[in-house]
Amino acid sequence: AVERLRARVAAVGELHAEGSAQAGEPAATASAGPVPTAAPTQAAPGADQTAAGATGAGSAPAAIDYRPSPVAGAGEPRPWLASAIRRLAERRETKLAAELVLELLRAHGLAASGPRGYMVELEELGSFRLRAGAGGATTVEVGGGGAGEEEGPVGPEAFTLQGRVAAFAELAGGGLAPVGIVRRPVGLSVRGSRRRARRLMRERRQPLALSELARRDAPVWPGLLLAALAEAVDPAWTASSSFTVQFALEGLHSARLLVSATDGGPLRLSRASGDRRAETGEPVSATARLDESAFLRLLSGEPLASGSRILLEGDRGALEQLLAWTDRVQGIRRQSA
Repeated sequence: AVERLRARVAAVGELHAEGSAQAGEPAATASAGPVPTAAPTQAAPGADQTAAGATGAGSAPAAIDYRPSPVAGAGEPRPWLASAIRRLAERRETKLAAELVLELLRAHGLAASGPRGYMVELEELGSFRLRAGAGGATTVEVGGGGAGEEEGPVGPEAFTLQGRVAAFAELAGGGLAPVGIVRRPVGLSVRGSRRRARRLMRERRQPLALSELARRDAPVWPGLLLAALAEAVDPAWTASSSFTVQFALEGLHSARLLVSATDGGPLRLSRASGDRRAETGEPVSATARLDESAFLRLLSGEPLASGSRILLEGDRGALEQLLAWTDRVQGIRRQSA
């Protein structure tokens, strides 16, 4: 089910493609798939220059191996993700926020203290059963009965959480309450074992850092996190900046995602409609070709894994300006070049 959830992200909201799911359709039943990408361009031997210039009239610019600057030091994670999920659900695209909530809840199971099973009922999307086994492997199944009705590998579902997508924001993104206090998020109702539900909520007291997801190699699609980061960037930061950065994700879930900055406006996330232009018709300033793992590490400030590469074509400055904004959202400080 989660594989199908990932596969339809490219057709949701501003990434909407003809034939995607209608409002209210359960996420895992839609058939829209991601956008295929071209094969990566190999970096020229010994290339250490930026790729701002093209190799000739009408030809693609040279690609370089891009290595992001390392993080200077890790501080306390900022509680940005929960508010970004709420804004994404209330102002932009509810389904996109719901996909992110489900994937984050699934990722939390990797750090669970023991087996558990519970139901999630999202008013705008449908019902889902989450089951975390002894090894932390979590599955997401569409539909199912309420708390205690279904027996599974980890026993009956102990409780059901029900509410609108925005009500799940703090549970998914962390930052529920100060240490020593447990409260239920406004708008989130609990049926079944309240004791077990409180245990889940206690685990989400601290805000979630994307670096934590990257270190655990959590199965969260980075395109969803990019949507949340774009929502969290203050439009005032983009003053005097106009560019489009394309992320060409390669591998099992290929997609081409564009982030556009427009001089004091909010960042806009869209799908690529051509090799060199955004949906607005503006040329793409820079293209980063990378796999999902490298993308998550790039966004979170974690070092790239051994053997992992980011191939960059175009304006390096545009990519690094975008990263400076997403770093600022998360409280990340990178070392000076």
